[in-house]
Amino acid sequence: MRRVLDVGCGTGKLGARLKSDGVAEVIGIEVSEEAAAEARLHLDQVYVADIEDVDLVCPDGYFDCIIYSGVLEHLRDPWHILSRHRRALSDDGCIVCLLPNVQHHTVIENLLQGFWTYQPEGQLDATHYRFFTAFEIARMLAATGFVTQEFRGHKLGERSERFEQIIQALKPLGLLSKDFEHLTDSYIFLLRACKAAGWDLVSPGAPAIHGGLAQEQAGVGYFTGERAVPLAPNMDQEVMREHWARYRFALAKVEGRRVLDAACGTGYGSRLLAEKATFVQGVDVSPESVLYAGQHYRSPNVAFSTMDIRYLALASRSFDVVVSFETIEHIREADAFLGEVCRVLKESGEFIVSTPLGGAVGNPFHLAYYQRETFGPLLRGYFNEVTLYYQRGSEFFVTPVSPLSAPTFTGEYAIAICRGQRWSGRGEDDTPEGRNARAERLILEGRLDEATRDLHEALRLRPDYSVTYNNLGTIAFVRGRHAEAGELFATAVGLDPNDEAARDNLADLERLLKAPPLVSIVILTHNELPYTRLCVESIERYTPERHELVFVDNASSDGTLDYLRSLPGAVVIANDSNRGFAAGCNQGIAHARGRYVLLLNNDVIVTEGWLTKMIRWLETDPRIGIVGPMTNYVVGPQRVQQVPYGEDMSEMQAFARRFAEANAGKGFATNRAVGFCLLMKREVVEKIGG
Repeated sequence: MRRVLDVGCGTGKLGARLKSDGVAEVIGIEVSEEAAAEARLHLDQVYVADIEDVDLVCPDGYFDCIIYSGVLEHLRDPWHILSRHRRALSDDGCIVCLLPNVQHHTVIENLLQGFWTYQPEGQLDATHYRFFTAFEIARMLAATGFVTQEFRGHKLGERSERFEQIIQALKPLGLLSKDFEHLTDSYIFLLRACKAAGWDLVSPGAPAIHGGLAQEQAGVGYFTGERAVPLAPNMDQEVMREHWARYRFALAKVEGRRVLDAACGTGYGSRLLAEKATFVQGVDVSPESVLYAGQHYRSPNVAFSTMDIRYLALASRSFDVVVSFETIEHIREADAFLGEVCRVLKESGEFIVSTPLGGAVGNPFHLAYYQRETFGPLLRGYFNEVTLYYQRGSEFFVTPVSPLSAPTFTGEYAIAICRGQRWSGRGEDDTPEGRNARAERLILEGRLDEATRDLHEALRLRPDYSVTYNNLGTIAFVRGRHAEAGELFATAVGLDPNDEAARDNLADLERLLKAPPLVSIVILTHNELPYTRLCVESIERYTPERHELVFVDNASSDGTLDYLRSLPGAVVIANDSNRGFAAGCNQGIAHARGRYVLLLNNDVIVTEGWLTKMIRWLETDPRIGIVGPMTNYVVGPQRVQQVPYGEDMSEMQAFARRFAEANAGKGFATNRAVGFCLLMKREVVEKIGG
């Protein structure tokens, strides 16, 4: 072995051992400057860098071995790193990985008791971004172009008597894999893998997607195989022309509009639509495909994200057009997908969808099959207007069909343009009972606005139905509006004393209100009522954590005080003069009851997951006392430069999601956090005083 790259080399002890065993050259990459300084005493070269922020500048095939010892679990996207580094490995070289096993018996036993507690080190190290089982490690390697040659588990600790009892109880039921006991004994896995033959694409530096079939080889997800990669050596160009034809058909519908490409694959179609659309969001369940799309088809008005089309992490009514080609046949839950399409489409929006007709039963990747007689009715369950076309072969034309079952219909693919979405959904009635059943499912999925619409319609149809009030109370409770929730639960009990769910909810709420909040959010106000409203509304929408609002009003004269006093459960301190920022904050802190105290400017609009992420950072290290977020409008390192959304708040929320995904787990230490939003531990407040 001539050359070794040690990623995350630490102080260089492993590299020093390799050098003493005769390795000619060992190069290290280490994120810690202090550790790297010591490693330089032992290795040939050491670079200080975050491996996810740099590329390997070396000839192809330069290294005989690349080592990732306790590294991959700390990366946001280890699939991307393995794909990028693959070209630097010689054809007969190998990678060596050391990874913790999240299937260890201690983790499972704790999880069965409801615990998933992050620790300073170990399986649930707070700095781990990714968690792996043996199966998931194998899938990751296969998806990035590697073949496992050696895979060893290292045991640590004996199983508890309780865990043995669990195993013995499950064995007769046939619920355990044959390797379950062995795999749960392994604390860490050590493995060696080599490059899979024939994996590389024509494009240099392309991720490990061969002919669009990376998912097929890895066995990942519900949408496997059939991904079209232009110019891939084994890509059927006839199939490629058919794909292009469908996207060109949609091109006439997207000019000047916001478009979602659901199951975008490798992204070539999204890029084509972007020629006329103002913005295209491509989503796909495959991280490898999204990676390829980002590398080859990104542009200023195109973005790609990894996402399951059955559970779209996108704002409701945010797209003018949704396109989805050759997707619906790959999922069993067509209702879930179509429901999400209806949710994200604007009221005037259009859905363009295609599927092969018949003759595909032998395709192992198709989980559903549609005929002329079934595809249209499926779509009409969700849309008032469905216009059906067909495409025959690779000819670049589509012909309208009316009706779909006409004898002249000889197409190989059905293509539909759908308008006028029905929010009720397929197979559900619009009675109060039906709307409540649907609302309960939407609440579980976190789609509270849609659930609220259904419930208000149910209330209009039947004002005395206790279940509706109970469900509305649940939404208010989730959003932290406890006083409102209490009134709704009490109304439900008054209408039907036998409504056990409402009685239990009311009792739980009463117990909760006696407990201190998790977070006290302290907000100073002095006029600027419109800003304060937006701030409060964003908190209610995006803060599921148990919290209280503490307002200190510095003698507002624009109706702010009346508005604050109208907020259920809010603590309001009214000053008869403007006492200033510092004194006002101290007043609010003095009234705060939470385990955490957060100071927030009244002109801040918060985004999804804002408080969850800040609390998580605050608890990663006992030495951290204050945490602040990134934003678009401050001076210093907390500022996000060149935001694209202007005054459009829906665009701002979408940008915040993309920014959070791209920077997941990133943070930095600073001697000064800007005061627009500061989260601190209670003990910090008590230590420094007001």
